[in-house]
Amino acid sequence: MGSYRALATDGSCSKCPLHSYSVREGSTSCACDKGYFRSETDPASMPCTPCKMGSYRALATDGSCSKCPLHSYS
Repeated sequence: MGSYRALATDGSCSKCPLHSYSVREGSTSCACDKGYFRSETDPASMPCTPCKMGSYRALATDGSCSKCPLHSYS
C-alpha cells in the first residue's frame, strides 16, 4: 500500500504523490489527504494541493474543497 498503478500496461507500481495515499493493493490512483485536493484534470502522478485559506476537504471522497462554515476557519 502507499503505491498505485494508473494503467494495467504500466510495468510496475509508482509511489503515491505527496499528500496522498492508497488503502488497498491494486489501487489505480491515490486519494488526497484531508485538507488537500487534486483537480479532475490533474494526472494521477501530480501531488495533491492544499485547500485555500477558508476552505476544507474532510473526506477523501469529497471532490473539491468546501467553504468553511460561518464562524469557523482553516
